Amino acid sequence: MKPVITIDPKGPNAQAGNLIGVAHAAIMEQGFRALKECRNYQLDGELIVQNYTTLADLMKNAAYHARTWEETVEAIEKYVTINWK
Repeated sequence: MKPVITIDPKGPNAQAGNLIGVAHAAIMEQGFRALKECRNYQLDGELIVQNYTTLADLMKNAAYHARTWEETVEAIEKYVTINWK
């Protein structure tokens, strides 16, 4: 399940750079929650953190390479659900 972020389309977080940062943080937060639920922190913890870090980096890379704001949003929405308030 993708993390959900709420963004005011007229607020500062709707700017591309800020939106990428909020989405990145939401993916990592989801990873930390998954880590807390991990039965064997020693064995699985590194893999969980690595998977969410990689996912966040994939999103960030795709969003930064977008040519327009719309493409940026589209790249982010592959990884995060955006709730426009």
